[in-house]
Amino acid sequence: MVKIVCPNCGAKSRFEKEEVVLYSRVECEGCGVLLEIIDEDPLEVEVVDEYDPSDDDDDDDDEDDDDR
Repeated sequence: MVKIVCPNCGAKSRFEKEEVVLYSRVECEGCGVLLEIIDEDPLEVEVVDEYDPSDDDDDDDDEDDDDR
């Protein structure tokens, strides 16, 4: 078993060694965020910022108004 401390909430989660390989993703048992293994020795993880299309700003429409 491998223990990972979540950088988001500080919770300690345990995973099978086979799950914890470079660039694999695991879910924090404490807060549910997705964590990516970015280094294996020493073990280091970071929170994955997933792309959410609803967060896009449609400011491009304002630029079209200037051409009229």
